[in-house]
Amino acid sequence: MAFVDNLLESHLGDTQTKTDPKYLQRNPAHYREFVKSTYFSKDQEDPFTHFYIKESGKQERIHKTQKEADDKFRDYHDEASSQKMQDGVEEILKSL
Repeated sequence: MAFVDNLLESHLGDTQTKTDPKYLQRNPAHYREFVKSTYFSKDQEDPFTHFYIKESGKQERIHKTQKEADDKFRDYHDEASSQKMQDGVEEILKSL
């Protein structure tokens, strides 16, 4: 517990007795190597974020399917040979 006590004292203790921080020597090449090793990691996001990314993909597919159906019926409307067929396609579009 002495380590924790010293840590708390150094962070929350008297500001007049604080000393300059101690810096450790770091090798930038090792850090870059570590970052590169995480590029191909399977789960780069936490499970909570992963869930929302997955669910947003489902929503996007639904909107894409709806847009494709709308475009298909609009094409049918434009290619309809009679006014009666155009009216029928318009009724279908209203029901979507």
